[in-house]
Amino acid sequence: MPPRDNAYRLKLIHETAMKHVLPVLLAAVCLSACQSSQDNEQARAVWGGDYEAAPVQTDPETGEQRTLNPAAEPPRSGNSFNGCEKMYPGGTAPAIVAPEFKEVIEPTYTVLCYRAFALGHSGRTRTALWSAELIDKTSLGLASEVARVDRFAADDNLPESHRAELTDYRGSGWERGHLAPSADMPTPAAQEESFRLSNIVPQNGAMNGGPWRELEMRVRQEARKRRVFLVTGPIFRGSTQTLDRRVLVPTALFKAMFAVNKGATVFIMENNDSAKTYTLSVDQFTKTFGLDPFPALPDAVRTHDIARGPIPVPKTAALDNEPASASSPEEELEGKTPRPCGKWAAKRGTQYIVDVETFQKQYNRPPAPDEYELCDKV
Repeated sequence: MPPRDNAYRLKLIHETAMKHVLPVLLAAVCLSACQSSQDNEQARAVWGGDYEAAPVQTDPETGEQRTLNPAAEPPRSGNSFNGCEKMYPGGTAPAIVAPEFKEVIEPTYTVLCYRAFALGHSGRTRTALWSAELIDKTSLGLASEVARVDRFAADDNLPESHRAELTDYRGSGWERGHLAPSADMPTPAAQEESFRLSNIVPQNGAMNGGPWRELEMRVRQEARKRRVFLVTGPIFRGSTQTLDRRVLVPTALFKAMFAVNKGATVFIMENNDSAKTYTLSVDQFTKTFGLDPFPALPDAVRTHDIARGPIPVPKTAALDNEPASASSPEEELEGKTPRPCGKWAAKRGTQYIVDVETFQKQYNRPPAPDEYELCDKV
C-alpha cells in the first residue's frame, strides 16, 4: 500500500477511535469512579447523616461544656467508629445482663457485624437475640432507591449446628420475619446480608404484615427527623414451639428505639394474630427480660418511656448561675405539667386524646412516640 494510503488509514482509525471508542472508555472510567463515590456516600450515610446537634452550654467559671439535653447521643471514644460500633449509642453493644440468661446463651453466642447492622446470635435458639442498626434521613433516602430482592439464605458465618436453614421454615406456617428490615438497607449488598437467616425469626403472618410493618414505618418517620438507633429481637418467654425441633419460635418481638435528642422506648408486640402491643422504658425492659439494648444511655433516658410523653424538663436551671424558668399559667393553675396528647388522633378529625389509657382504649394499641405532643390545655 502506498505511504499516502497508510497515512490516510491511520488518520481514519484515529478519528474513529476518538468518535466511538474513547467515549466508551471515558464512560467506563466515570462509571467506576461514580460507583466508588456512591459506595463511599452510602457507607458514610449509615452513621454520618444529617441530624440535630445536642444543645450545649459553657460554665463561665470552669469553662466546662454541659449538654442541656439528657437524650443527646452519648459520647464515644476516639477509635470507636470502627466496625459496627457506629450502630450502638456510645459505641456500646447490647448486653445480656441476667446471669441465668448468660449461662444458657453464651456458650453458643456470636456477634456478627455487617454493612448496615450488627447482631448477637444464639446457637441455642438458632436465631439472633438482637439486631442493631442506625438509621437517619440520608440512609433511608438511599434505601428507598434499592429494589427489594427476596433471597433468603443460611448464614455461612455461623457453624451449621448453630444456624437456621431454609428447610426449617419450609411448610412451617411461620413467615421469615426480618429483625433489621430489608427496607432500611442503604445498598444492595447490605440488603442481601439482611436476608441471611441470622437476621430472621419465625413470625406470625398477620402480625408481620400488619401491626409490625406499621411500627417499622413509624420508626422510619421518626428517623427522617433525627438519628435513630434501633435494637430489635425475639422474646422467648413461655415459648415451647420450634421449627423442625431446631429453631425456637418467639412468643413476642421487641423493638427498642433511641431517638437522639428526644428519648427512648421499647415496643413489645405479641407474635400472634392479635399482635397485642405495649411499651416499656429501657430500664424496665432490661430488668424484665435480661437484655440491655442501650447500655450507654444515661439514667434520665433509660428510666423514661417517651411513648408516654417527652422526658420531663427539670425545674432547676441547667447551670447553677442561671435562674429556673417560670412555670406556665396552665402549670400554675393545675399544679402539674401539661399531659401528652395524641397528635395523630387530632389529624383524623377527633378530639385530642389527653392520656395514654384513653388512646389505648380508643385505638386498641399504645401510641407511637411521634404521635405525642404537649397540650396547651389539659
